[in-house]
Amino acid sequence: MLDEGVVRRPILHRVNRRALVLVIVLLLALTVFFSNDFILKKLGFYGPVGNPNVEIIVADEIFEDQIPEKPDEPEDEPFKRIPFPRDWKTGSGELTGMVSSDGGGGGGSFRPQQDEWPCDSGNTTTTCNISSAKTINGSISFNNLVIQSGGSITHTANAGSKTYWINITAVNLTVEPGGSITAGGRGYARGVCSTRGSVAGSGSGTGGGSGAQGYTSAGGGGAGYSGEGGDGGTASGDNQYAGGISYGSLTEPIELGSGGGGSNNGGGDSCGGHGGNGGGLVFINVTNELNNSGTISANGNAGGSSNGGGGGGSGGSVYLVSDTFSGNGTISANGGSGGAGTGSLAAGGGGSGGRIAIYYSTRTHSETITATGGTGGANSDGADSNNAATGTIYIKDTDETYAELFLDNGDTFPEEYTNLGVNNYTFDNFSISKTLFNISGNIIVNNESFTIENSTGDIDGNLSIPNSDLNILNSTFSADEINVSDNLVIINSTVTLNSAHDQDIANITIGDSTITYTVGTFVNSPNIQLSGTNSITNPKINTSDLTISSGTT
Repeated sequence: MLDEGVVRRPILHRVNRRALVLVIVLLLALTVFFSNDFILKKLGFYGPVGNPNVEIIVADEIFEDQIPEKPDEPEDEPFKRIPFPRDWKTGSGELTGMVSSDGGGGGGSFRPQQDEWPCDSGNTTTTCNISSAKTINGSISFNNLVIQSGGSITHTANAGSKTYWINITAVNLTVEPGGSITAGGRGYARGVCSTRGSVAGSGSGTGGGSGAQGYTSAGGGGAGYSGEGGDGGTASGDNQYAGGISYGSLTEPIELGSGGGGSNNGGGDSCGGHGGNGGGLVFINVTNELNNSGTISANGNAGGSSNGGGGGGSGGSVYLVSDTFSGNGTISANGGSGGAGTGSLAAGGGGSGGRIAIYYSTRTHSETITATGGTGGANSDGADSNNAATGTIYIKDTDETYAELFLDNGDTFPEEYTNLGVNNYTFDNFSISKTLFNISGNIIVNNESFTIENSTGDIDGNLSIPNSDLNILNSTFSADEINVSDNLVIINSTVTLNSAHDQDIANITIGDSTITYTVGTFVNSPNIQLSGTNSITNPKINTSDLTISSGTT
């Protein structure tokens, strides 16, 4: 029942009025939005320099005088403000170098369309060209990335913990001649020097070198990584301060290099040399082609030279994955050299070589790849500092079952061990040159060869070379259990070959060498060639063809 005296308007009439009001409001909003008198007047963004995660600040002309001031600058992350022109407005198109707004007037997404950070030209979704120095921390993805001549990418230096590294994912990546991706000295921090009677700082990281101390001059220990860091020297000739230990994976190197130890100036109140920072971490994963004709590196820094030398930082990690690996550039994770001691004061030990791993399907790269240990610093008195251990270079064709491993210290013989640990490995090819090594696990080498040249070392586990050659050249080597089936070549070497079972070897070539067989081992070989001066202890040999060159003893 309706109340008397009350007039009711039809519901449809009320709805039509509301709809009309909404239409009018919408038309006014659209008019204001598309008016040149009401457009976004200022847009700027704040963020850490070299970091794409920024805060966007937008104001229209009504509030343009109320744009907030830039935030306080953290000590280690300086901010900068990048204003955009005052005459741009929203629309359906995307303006070069500007920022477009979806939805207009309200919430929306803002994104650079071209010359996008960190690109000097282009953007990450098409082709990004980098021609200046960039700092990139953590993960970033590109379609095509080109590091041009003068362009470089690095990451922020770490302190005592693993905080920063480079992790690049791309469809294609090109490092042109003169371009670089480098993390040199960006690993764990160095140890600082000390004065007479105090203790110098040890390097940071798992393999940090020992800091020197006391009342006599002493060099800091070099940092370890793939192997041991070089011991620091001392003026008294004893009590050297130790280099750091080995750690990390040779197949998946994702660790930072460690810092070298600081030195002690036992002769006065001035500080000795600081240690060197370790190398950082570069991880690159490319879907198609990685063409490196520039430099990719993660080297450790040298120790400081002063009244006592600092220990060198160890090389860091370079981990590369691509379908095609091409170019003629350099890849390195070298340890830093120890700092020299002034005059007769003690020098620092070298930093261990780092670790490099490369995975590919097609390889045309005419590379220079190095992971050498740093040399000990020079001094003229007391105990010399030590050269550090060789780094590891692991190269894997993803179409094959097994990889290649290279230990090569270049022109300098190390005085510290590269230790592969107790793990068991199988390689297609294994090459050791100018290296002091110890292998505790079992090693199998298939297909190509195991070559030991100008080196000293031993294998405590089993060495099996069923389908390839063992070449021992100018080296000292021993193995507890050995099985070689194809070719055994021993030239100008001292070798101890132990085995609990008989050996069947297709061909044996021995020249100017000293060889000791375990008693009871019987060697069967249809072809044995001897030359030069040889000493073979406990030989039990069965052969159908023995060739002894003229002058052989």
